[in-house]
Amino acid sequence: MGRDQVLFEFYLQTGCRLSEVRNLNVGDVKNKTMIRIIGKGGKQREVFLSENLQGMIADPIGKRKDKDPLFKSQKGNRLCSGQIGYSFKPYCGKAGIPPLSVHSLRHPFGTILYSKTKDLRLTQELLGHSFPQMTMKYSHINQASKQEVITALWG
Repeated sequence: MGRDQVLFEFYLQTGCRLSEVRNLNVGDVKNKTMIRIIGKGGKQREVFLSENLQGMIADPIGKRKDKDPLFKSQKGNRLCSGQIGYSFKPYCGKAGIPPLSVHSLRHPFGTILYSKTKDLRLTQELLGHSFPQMTMKYSHINQASKQEVITALWG
């Protein structure tokens, strides 16, 4: 599995921001199910790694040193934000969609998380939002959801 695939899976499965992932070192994630990251505004939050994602990460990091960047360039340097964003564009083209930013990968995470849990506070916490209003955009309410709630309440 290539670096880019692991990188994009990391974004999709954690809902992390570009800067949060860019700053990770091997030692931050090696053999861990939960990591602490420094998010927007210098706030620390917990991010959980699925077994699937842990397996994807374990292979490319192998025996690299803990202080090495988790995602590095071909020259061995930490990827810069521009390199990460640029590497995402060709995959959009292959998928037949307009070029998107890596940040757009946070949206499926938030939407799926909320749709599975219906817990706005949990979604807010895992996305690292300071205000619930930021998280509200993931709480799409549709006819099926309304019907499901009424059926659960009254049969």
